[in-house]
Amino acid sequence: RYRTRRDPSVLGAADAVDARPAAVHWPLVLMLVLTQAGAGALAGLHPWPEAGGPWGPWAAAALVLAGLAASGLHLGQPLKAWRVWMGWRTSWLSREALVLPVLAATSGILATALARPDLLPPGTIPWIAGLHLTALAAALVAQSMVYIDTRRAAWRPAATIPRFLGTSLLAGVATAQAAAPGPVPAALLAAVVVARLTHEAWSLRAPAGGDATPARRRTARLVAGPLAWAVRTRLLLAAAGCLLLVATGSGAAAPAGLLLLLLAEVAERRIFFTSMSPDRMPGLP
Repeated sequence: RYRTRRDPSVLGAADAVDARPAAVHWPLVLMLVLTQAGAGALAGLHPWPEAGGPWGPWAAAALVLAGLAASGLHLGQPLKAWRVWMGWRTSWLSREALVLPVLAATSGILATALARPDLLPPGTIPWIAGLHLTALAAALVAQSMVYIDTRRAAWRPAATIPRFLGTSLLAGVATAQAAAPGPVPAALLAAVVVARLTHEAWSLRAPAGGDATPARRRTARLVAGPLAWAVRTRLLLAAAGCLLLVATGSGAAAPAGLLLLLLAEVAERRIFFTSMSPDRMPGLP
């Protein structure tokens, strides 16, 4: 609440009319996409350990580790990063920092189990997969709450949770289609892609009525203006990757389809950061 003796009708945020894209934060973009996609891909490979080949599980686990490494590039003082765990009681950032190494560990264990099932007793892989899914669920909750807790309109729960969860779900279904193609995983892949794009269009739309907050109107203007090219790029990459995987299945073009879908998720996460337009201090025009 701003108290002033001036006429409040002439006051407004500095970017109320001229909204500008926010910073991209590439280390965070890569950390979120790679950890969520890699962990989801491992879950998608679990039912068909022999179909993914020896390199499939390792590639998925490598994505998780690469995402964890990318997060370090965002640190201003890396030598002090070890203290991040101290706020685990109150800070979602601390909880995220604690749960991501656990996710990386379960990813490595599950990748080993899928690549070399002969090294484990029968019936062990489902237990490892369950542990991995538990760690993935905890990581998704922590990653979502880091942004939801900022109370910014573009990062509200209804916009953030489905996008983060959708990355893992899409990676899992796409990997299943590449490992063991069939009508069921192909239909699921198409449904997930359509659901993802529909939800993003809804979350980034220009709101009406009581939901028409200034921050959400600015986000809608950014998506329709300066970020329109990013939205089109995300749409084309997602559609091309989905069509390629559905058409080729586990053929030679399957890795290209997976790569296109991964790039589409990177484009989506870039929009997630750059379309956020927080409220700023008011001033005279």
